[in-house]
Amino acid sequence: MIEGWIRNFYKINDSLPYITKKIIKEGLKIDHIAHRCFNYNHVIKYYERHNFSIQPDRYLFQHLDAEALWLKSPRPAGCKDRYRVYISQYIGSQPIHQIHSKKDYEDVYNYSPYLAWISLFNNHINHIALKVDNIEATYNKIRGLNELEVSSNIVSSEDGQIQQFSLKPTMIQYSFPSGDTGYVQGGFVEFYQRDNGREGFDIGNSQKIYESTK
Repeated sequence: MIEGWIRNFYKINDSLPYITKKIIKEGLKIDHIAHRCFNYNHVIKYYERHNFSIQPDRYLFQHLDAEALWLKSPRPAGCKDRYRVYISQYIGSQPIHQIHSKKDYEDVYNYSPYLAWISLFNNHINHIALKVDNIEATYNKIRGLNELEVSSNIVSSEDGQIQQFSLKPTMIQYSFPSGDTGYVQGGFVEFYQRDNGREGFDIGNSQKIYESTK
């Protein structure tokens, strides 16, 4: 069910196979996936049909003209973990225009990188967060590699129970309806450590990660 979304993510990010080979050799464990949308109701209904439940937390990002919520899956049989899905949507007043050319994209990007991304990839996964047990060791290992570039230092929630950092987004070549081609921001990968059963997300961390990956 969630695998279809992830297959599409591979089209806009090329780092997961390398991470599996070099960083997390025992296999990827996903902490959460994150969608970006013009209107998140369609994506929410998709997950609700698969028995995900909306959680009470709400996150408002005024500088992005965006808001977010998250959903949690039922607990899979024989597994202590659940899938988490973080979904944000645009709530700004800027009219939504289809991007026909590279210049259109650059104009929208200069106004809002968040709006530019969803203008191209509405509803898709923007990033995948991988669960790690020792985030400092993971961070130091990646910093020692030439193939991957971190976009931020490790950031910590106010309560200290969530620590995370991200990689730079993959730049992908995109063909616009006008016939133009150009490089645009694709998806990115994040690394996430939760302590003491901490659930939900931290808005301060999220803002710092966004600024480092826009």
